[in-house]
Amino acid sequence: MAELLSCEALEKHRELIDILYDSFKVVDPETKKIFEIADGKPRVTEKFCFERWNRETPCENCVAFAAKNENRSMIELFSADGRAYVVRAIPLAETDPPLTVEFLKDVTDSLLYSTGGSASDSKYILDAVTDLNSMIIRDQLTKLYNRRYLDTRLPADLRAASDRKQPISVVFLDVDNFKHINDTYGHATGDLVLQATARALESAVRSDYDWAARFGGDEFVACLGDADSAAARRIAERILAAVAAASVPFGEETIRFTVSLGIETMQGTERTAEELLQAADRSMYSSKQRGKNRITAG
Repeated sequence: MAELLSCEALEKHRELIDILYDSFKVVDPETKKIFEIADGKPRVTEKFCFERWNRETPCENCVAFAAKNENRSMIELFSADGRAYVVRAIPLAETDPPLTVEFLKDVTDSLLYSTGGSASDSKYILDAVTDLNSMIIRDQLTKLYNRRYLDTRLPADLRAASDRKQPISVVFLDVDNFKHINDTYGHATGDLVLQATARALESAVRSDYDWAARFGGDEFVACLGDADSAAARRIAERILAAVAAASVPFGEETIRFTVSLGIETMQGTERTAEELLQAADRSMYSSKQRGKNRITAG
């Protein structure tokens, strides 16, 4: 198939697609909503692509989003429901909003191999596929989500919050005096500080509503679902306290450190992920300028 597909070609080659793949769906990679194609034109539905897997949140490693960003065909191997699947995502040409079609193929049996008839072969492969996908979306050092995941997930969460008329908040976090820590104790100790910060951050957010990612360097982001400005401040205060209670050993010393936080809340007026992150980042820098180890809300 071509790198870009048209809606007309999708309809024209439907019989061939049904032979090659088990199913396909047209997705808006930003909102994760499914579109129907009728008479060569896309029409939005009320369904979300992740509902296919009985999930309430988007898939962690979104191949449709990657294909849209790269503007070319992308392939992903993943596991779900004890099966292994290949998804090929191809951007659709000239659609507004930009859409991607995902072709799904169950390849579980094709991946099975024998080393003497072990019943664990299929589990080994499925676990390997899961581990591979986790590596793509997780930061290697802190084990939090990485920037790739943040760029994929946050736009979808903002749109979902807007559709549900719920508030959503972003906390931007930066380790105070991190350059001094690196210069004084070395980069290995600096890495331990980042790991301790990540653990504190993860312990302070709500596991059923929130998620956290390493933005880059010594900067982190927490996305707080269904959290207005008051709820976001309470969570930010927990983050501040959790980091203040953390420590890293260095010889006979105990290194303690703090963070500066910025909060931005979307409630009512829809905003983009970039706008929300930039506003939270500005608030974080305001915390730095006002003495560090504090919270500033936009």
